[in-house]
Amino acid sequence: MSSFALEDKEFYYLLHIRRDYISVNTFNKINFSIVENNFKKENKLKCFIEDYLCKENVKKSAALIRELSLFDIPELAKGKLGERFFRHFIKDNDRFLFFKDKYSKHFLIDWNKLENTEFPFVQPKLFPFYINHLNVLIDDNYDIYHKNRKILPPDVFELEKEYKKSLVLKLKEKSKIYDALIADLEKRYYKTKNFIKSMSLQDYNLEGNIEFFDLAGNTIFEERIFFESSCNLKIYGLDMEVNYILWRLIDAFGLRVVTAKLDVWSEIKTELQKNFKI
Repeated sequence: MSSFALEDKEFYYLLHIRRDYISVNTFNKINFSIVENNFKKENKLKCFIEDYLCKENVKKSAALIRELSLFDIPELAKGKLGERFFRHFIKDNDRFLFFKDKYSKHFLIDWNKLENTEFPFVQPKLFPFYINHLNVLIDDNYDIYHKNRKILPPDVFELEKEYKKSLVLKLKEKSKIYDALIADLEKRYYKTKNFIKSMSLQDYNLEGNIEFFDLAGNTIFEERIFFESSCNLKIYGLDMEVNYILWRLIDAFGLRVVTAKLDVWSEIKTELQKNFKI
């Protein structure tokens, strides 16, 4: 599954693509509240995506996802600041609208092109580009500023390291919350298991499951729970243990997800099975 924030002059559009399902939801640019009266534009956008993916093959579908994930960087900018810098920092920093970041750059929708069944997604003007969580601005001349002081690309990587360290307390806090969530799920799991055993069934399936949702209520991540303990964040530059589910979220969405407010649903799924000869 893939989700993308798109925009026009008035609204954000959260596009959610699954193998068998496409949805579009509109959000107000001022307060990120969902807009209920924009169905006409939503349906046009949804129909274009459905037609586009239906007419094209799987490779083209993957190409669409790449198209909406990557910005085309000017060669002059790459030459001045380096390929690695742009690949790492110049991207949609709020693709799922997790952070309600009004400074993030998203692909624009050209409604006239869409009306003419042309490819309607247009790259925004990238510069000046503001990296909100690092308080870094890259201006039209590709000069970098932090707190009104001019800095160099290596300095931005150092700022990112400091930012990661600043997340440690939040990571510990969130890890404890997810520990409690898993403990609650595990308690319900064994309570349900004991109840099922008392029913003398021939067979049954039982599993714990957790789902996470975006602002529009689309499932963006789900995990079957085996009640693992913890995982280390060394690969992300922090030598610390966190809850397994939190680690999986970070693996899917990056370290910044620890600061996002996510809707979570946990459940015990059962299939009670019995065989008869009649």
